[in-house]
Amino acid sequence: MANTAYFAAPVRGPNGDQASADEIQENIVQGIRQCKVIRNILPDWWIYCPHEHEDLYQAAWRHGNIVSDDVLSQCFDILSLTDYLFVAGDPEKSAGVRAEMRHAVKSGIPMMPLWRIPEKNWAPILETTLEPVK
Repeated sequence: MANTAYFAAPVRGPNGDQASADEIQENIVQGIRQCKVIRNILPDWWIYCPHEHEDLYQAAWRHGNIVSDDVLSQCFDILSLTDYLFVAGDPEKSAGVRAEMRHAVKSGIPMMPLWRIPEKNWAPILETTLEPVK
C-alpha cells in the first residue's frame, strides 16, 4: 500500500471568511502548484489536495449551503485516513491550516512543516526524512 498524505495550505488565508474571490483564487492556484511539486518528489504517494476540489466548496459557499466548519469537518475526515500531514501554508496566516494541524496532533498524524523550508529544498528533505508506513 502506498503512503498517503493530506496537503494543507491556505484557501481563504488571513482574511478568513472575508477573503476576496481574487485572494481565494490565488491561494487555490498556489496550493495546487505546491501539491504538484510534492507529487513530483513523491510519485508513489497518494496525496490529497483539497485545493483541487475547492470549486465545489466555493459554489456551495456562495449559495449559502455550507459554512467553514462544514468544509473543515470533511477535511478532517479525509485527513484522518492519511499517514502524514504536509503543511505548506504558514499556519499563522490561515485558521483552516491551524485547525488541520490541531486535528493531526489529536489524531497522532505526523506533520511535515514545509512552510518553514524553502520550496527548492523540499525534495532532499521529503526524500530522506519520511518514514514509510507499513
